[in-house]
Amino acid sequence: MGFVVVGLDFSAEALQEARRLHGERPGQLSWLQADLLDSAALVAAGVGPGSCDGVLEHTCYCAIDPALRPAYRQTMARLLRPQGWLLGLFWCHGRPGGPPYGSDAEALQSDFQAVGFTQEVWSPATHSAPGPDGEPRDNEWLGLWRRAAH
Repeated sequence: MGFVVVGLDFSAEALQEARRLHGERPGQLSWLQADLLDSAALVAAGVGPGSCDGVLEHTCYCAIDPALRPAYRQTMARLLRPQGWLLGLFWCHGRPGGPPYGSDAEALQSDFQAVGFTQEVWSPATHSAPGPDGEPRDNEWLGLWRRAAH
């Protein structure tokens, strides 16, 4: 579709599997091992402020300790260019413990707006793939957010 895609994970094993499944295509698809919340590491790898047109979020937000979520939201706001998009599935369950950690749908909406995102889509997801146990996933919300123009 014409996108230049960078897959990011801090796990060498996850990146090895991604490369096995999808390969690497210079100028189109590359894989980067770095901590999303380590700004210096991202900049050193070429992923700096305003360098992303969009981010596809899948299972990062629910995997990190909820105390790190403000830093996550700030990182998204920093990496996305003005009017850049963040598209993701967010698990809004209230079960204790984690990962995966739950979220509150209304609080999550408010938290992203507080760091300069405008909501375009925020609704319960339908037709999600089943979880690893084969059971349907519950309480997933689909969000599409735009970074405010500056």
